[in-house]
Amino acid sequence: MIWKIYARRSHAPLSARLLQEGQQEPFFEESTGIKYGIHNHLWLEDVIHLRIEELDGLMRELQTVILRDDWSFLTVFAKRCKETLAQLTATAVRLSEHPKLTSGSNAEIACLIDEWFAIYKKACSFIPVFRTIDKILVNYLPQESQSNFISGAHSHITEETRERTELRNIVTRLNSFGDLKATSALATELIEHHVEEFGWLGMRWYLGSPLTNADVHSRVVALLSRPQSYNTPQNWLPDNKDGDWRKPIIDELAFLRSHRAEAINKAIWTIRPLFSSLCVRLSLDYSEIVYMLPGEVISSLEGQEPPVNIIQLRKQCFGTVLLDDVYYDFAGRQAVEAFQRSIKLQIPSNTLSSDKSSRSELTLRGVAASPGKVTGRVKLVSIESDCEKVLDGDILVTIMTYPSMVASMQRAAAIVTDDGGLLSHAAVTARELEKPCLIDTKNATELLSDGDLVEVDCVACVVRKLASQ
Repeated sequence: MIWKIYARRSHAPLSARLLQEGQQEPFFEESTGIKYGIHNHLWLEDVIHLRIEELDGLMRELQTVILRDDWSFLTVFAKRCKETLAQLTATAVRLSEHPKLTSGSNAEIACLIDEWFAIYKKACSFIPVFRTIDKILVNYLPQESQSNFISGAHSHITEETRERTELRNIVTRLNSFGDLKATSALATELIEHHVEEFGWLGMRWYLGSPLTNADVHSRVVALLSRPQSYNTPQNWLPDNKDGDWRKPIIDELAFLRSHRAEAINKAIWTIRPLFSSLCVRLSLDYSEIVYMLPGEVISSLEGQEPPVNIIQLRKQCFGTVLLDDVYYDFAGRQAVEAFQRSIKLQIPSNTLSSDKSSRSELTLRGVAASPGKVTGRVKLVSIESDCEKVLDGDILVTIMTYPSMVASMQRAAAIVTDDGGLLSHAAVTARELEKPCLIDTKNATELLSDGDLVEVDCVACVVRKLASQ
């Protein structure tokens, strides 16, 4: 089999396996309306590999409708996605308030968990379709017309955009009172209310941690110290002077791609009472529950001992593998690497890291997601703590961006990603922030190092490494 790295995602094993199950036939077709499914899927730690033949098949399936300008499928697809996300949200609220959480038997809790897993899988089944549509749009829309399709704000406001707007409102109020350090009683009240409403944005696929008062306070102080660095977002419909009927659909898809991740993560936050009940019943911490597989959660409720030793190995490194519709589980680095060798899969690594510094002249090509041309120093971001090293004027270089990285994106002069499409989080957020953004460079994180002086040119669609000054 020939495999391709499809994406890099930090998920807990529980979420990774549920996502895989949601992309199999016939579940996939039932959810998305596409007569296609994934039969082979490698999730090894934070790297997802798919078979090239299956990726090509999904691409062909979508191209048959998109490339002949029969976009009615995309309208139906968007409708299906919105309905599923609404169902996910409603299910999370209902289950989080279910009276059986405290008084029910383990068998009754298992039924609630089964219901949650089913709707969660359905919501996750849309993920590869969005990514594939994104790739098709990049190739389908001429470069000179892409900016017309993706420029400006979108007709729908995501929760992340709303959160940034509310943060700016806090800054405006405190600035009018001359509280430039956000130390007043009013600042405390506003920040606490902000965390209560938007704290869930710090969560990601059962991992991450909710926003804290300290997180929001630091962002408020940063904005107070440089009020000229932010603008009030414009909430108008995208300019469509030419009356192109495709633009509203692209706008809807761009919103849904961000909204899908937000809805899933907010639902994970909402469903915490159900997981708290699991923790009590299984005598485990939340961080242990999410390192179990769905079947293990159910079997533990049925009386089997939770696989505590395997959970600890998975925290070190895990693999959940689908080969010809059969699942395999690998726990621990040795087991994952042994499997990689057995199928002759190259272990992903920064193999060029040793000679990065010798590459004084380097040009990387990508896709311009937001216009502009700037020069700055590279700051590589691979984990959340790396965000702190991004200073004003730096070039943020990462595999892909997440909502928890927005503060560092605000400080950066430009954003460069290995992955992503015109509808990706990096692309949409960079356009709102009016930051130059180059996506889909494939290997910027491997070829660039912290401190490299680079020019990000979103006209020529390149990143040029410059001689150090």
